Amino acid sequence: MTTSPPDETSQAATPATDEPLERLARFAFDWADTLCEPDHGCGPYHRAWSMIRLLTKNSALPAGGAFIADGLHRAASGGRCRVLLAGAADTGLVALVLNALRAQEIEPEIVLADRCATTIEQNRLFARHLGMRFELHRCDISALTCRPVDAVVMHSFLNFLPVPARQAMIDALARALRPGGLLIAHQRLDVGRRKHDPQPIKENRALLESAARARGYPDPLARAIGAAGADFWSNSFAHAPTPEAEFLVLLANAGFNLISLSRPQAAATSSPIFIAGQSRETPQAAILAERMPPR
Repeated sequence: MTTSPPDETSQAATPATDEPLERLARFAFDWADTLCEPDHGCGPYHRAWSMIRLLTKNSALPAGGAFIADGLHRAASGGRCRVLLAGAADTGLVALVLNALRAQEIEPEIVLADRCATTIEQNRLFARHLGMRFELHRCDISALTCRPVDAVVMHSFLNFLPVPARQAMIDALARALRPGGLLIAHQRLDVGRRKHDPQPIKENRALLESAARARGYPDPLARAIGAAGADFWSNSFAHAPTPEAEFLVLLANAGFNLISLSRPQAAATSSPIFIAGQSRETPQAAILAERMPPR
């Protein structure tokens, strides 16, 4: 894996965060099979995620926007905030962070680390569209090296890692943060694997195909998008859940001081992974933790 040049830092752009999701979704749909590493198994995930957001989820951004905005405001310093995104499904999390910072007139500096080239290249296209440059690191996050950041945003990411790898990843996030910097995490805790019932998947595949046709996509493409959605919903990408007690141990071992942990809402039905008739609405944890200075 490689990282982008270290001078690829964010620059000022227009206040409105315009996410050209149709173009970005088509890019991932067309290129995920090539860009995703076969041994990562993330091809079906990245191929379908943005298309489902676009066609059946009203281009919804990730859940927890108000909580993340409050944390970023708290982490900002001198009217700026350098933010590390620890993994991202597509460009939605970056758009959420940019919206949150600009609404508070805080100058954003975006750093994104993800091991998948599909996500990295989507965000490179997004940055170009905005007239910005993001600092993009294609790497295993546990091996990340970058200049210190004011905040780390981690959204629904931890359970994608095998249990033995989670401490090293949290340790890396702590190293990336300046002393006093904040970890802002929105994460399902204590949640098991999803069921994969064929009938709800079949019904939601038909809804996805219908939405693609309504958008003007030709029938062969609509059918291919429906098949990609069914493949996505039929796969398990997450590993074992992270019980709350274990998550708190990970934080403490990495030198974090827990500020707050709450479960303010059920899992948003606007997530592409949620399908009617199969998915459960489960509480998500909103976690704020501070990196303590080294002793």
